[in-house]
Amino acid sequence: MTSRAERLEMFEGDTVQLVCEFVGDNFNLFDHPVVWYKRQRMRHHGSGDGDDIYNESSQINMMASVREPFAATKRFKPTFSGTPPNYRFALLIRGTELSSITLTAIHICWRNE
Repeated sequence: MTSRAERLEMFEGDTVQLVCEFVGDNFNLFDHPVVWYKRQRMRHHGSGDGDDIYNESSQINMMASVREPFAATKRFKPTFSGTPPNYRFALLIRGTELSSITLTAIHICWRNE
């Protein structure tokens, strides 16, 4: 992966583009579909001894197709381009909502198996 980690600060209504660039000598989309995930960690403050922590992970797309519930918002657009061995995958998010700010990480995972 050639993209560097970055921290995004956004305001409600902003449009954001997340980019991942990577090099893959034997990469092909059939064997290694590229997907974006929304992952967030939520803490529930209970009345017990400690806080309950919930981890949520939702797949945003399968290649160019945006999955529900993200598709219904019409705010997400994944793009993929490249010429071997260099590739670029991006996710455009239009009109971020206040709840989007709680997004803690978006990851692309590719394993050469």
